[in-house]
Amino acid sequence: MSKKDDNKIGKYFEDKIVTPVLVTMASKYLMYVNKMKDSYTSGQITTTAPADYMVNYSRTPYLIECKASTVHYSLRSCLADAVSNQQVAHHRLWHRALSPSLFLFYSDQTALIEIWDGEDVVHFRDIGKPINVDPLHLIDQTELETTLMKVFR
Repeated sequence: MSKKDDNKIGKYFEDKIVTPVLVTMASKYLMYVNKMKDSYTSGQITTTAPADYMVNYSRTPYLIECKASTVHYSLRSCLADAVSNQQVAHHRLWHRALSPSLFLFYSDQTALIEIWDGEDVVHFRDIGKPINVDPLHLIDQTELETTLMKVFR
């Protein structure tokens, strides 16, 4: 499959799976959710956004970056291609401010979502080695809301 197919599944993952769940959570749990505009949707006029979403729950801000693939079963196998140097830099600065971040990875092959600690993703992407830790959670999309609430608490 091509990068174009991964871009399509990535847009599907964000728009049809993650955004509706976060919008529901925002009203249920009194959290702030900001879907950040990326350079693609803003016509290449803005700088790169630090992540796809910023969520603030219980006075803790989280960066959330979504990744998806039609080919790969896990973020482990596509880390170097999926996470850019700019994303690493944004998340590293976020972590220096003592705020957490998450990477959500959707595999079209398995229809499962991996939820990764952003510090683990940044560390292994930074050193150029395969991720040798497990994701925080491996779930199907029906479990996304309840699992994110567990992570946020």
